[in-house]
Amino acid sequence: MTEKNFDITKLVELQAIEKIIYKKAFEINRIKKNEQLLKLKNEYENVKESCSISGSGLEALEHDRKKAADTIKMQEDKIKRIDEKLFSGTITSAKELMNYQEEIKQLKQSNENLEDRELKLMIEIDEKRPAFLELTEKKNLIEKEFEELNRHIEANVKEIEKVISELKNIRLDVIKKIPAEILKKYDELRKRKDGIAVSIMKNNFCQACSVQISAGELQNIKDGQKIHKCPMCSRMLVINSDKIEEALKIYESY
Repeated sequence: MTEKNFDITKLVELQAIEKIIYKKAFEINRIKKNEQLLKLKNEYENVKESCSISGSGLEALEHDRKKAADTIKMQEDKIKRIDEKLFSGTITSAKELMNYQEEIKQLKQSNENLEDRELKLMIEIDEKRPAFLELTEKKNLIEKEFEELNRHIEANVKEIEKVISELKNIRLDVIKKIPAEILKKYDELRKRKDGIAVSIMKNNFCQACSVQISAGELQNIKDGQKIHKCPMCSRMLVINSDKIEEALKIYESY
């Protein structure tokens, strides 16, 4: 393919496609940085941590309460066994009898202390449980809101990625219709000119740099089938035509 039988409309199309792809990629990046999503994520992490601390505190209290209850039960069983032995008539030694009675006394005193501790722990658990339940409910609500917003964002991103994929396929087809030497020049200019390598001349103005082409320079810019050079910004310059405008309208829907 040579420049002579090359349709310059394809060059304009290529730039239009690449601009849309860049715009869509930027849009994805913006969507992913959704302020509300980031705010919910931070809020969720904070509430989750508070909920974990509160839950761990309750677990520790419940562990201590259960330990006290188990010890009380164990000591009650022991008291029962000693009582059975005392009333069995098998103990004949006064000293042994006194030792058992003293042990029962100590066990009962220990259980009284443990029962007081268990009661205090139960009261503390009852006082702290509502705050934990409130934090848990808040965490679940934030998590639900975060997941719903995240699903909405992911759906939007997926739709945009679908459009980008479609445009990339169109871009490949367009590139095949552009001569290699022109494509090379286009890529070089695009890198040097902030992504805009091609400009359309409309009403004698370069649309890229907004400079009016002088009458003298217009003498060299007449052929609508050729690629010219903007005397001001040095971009590839093509003369506007109905064909170019029709081609660009196709991408307006993107």
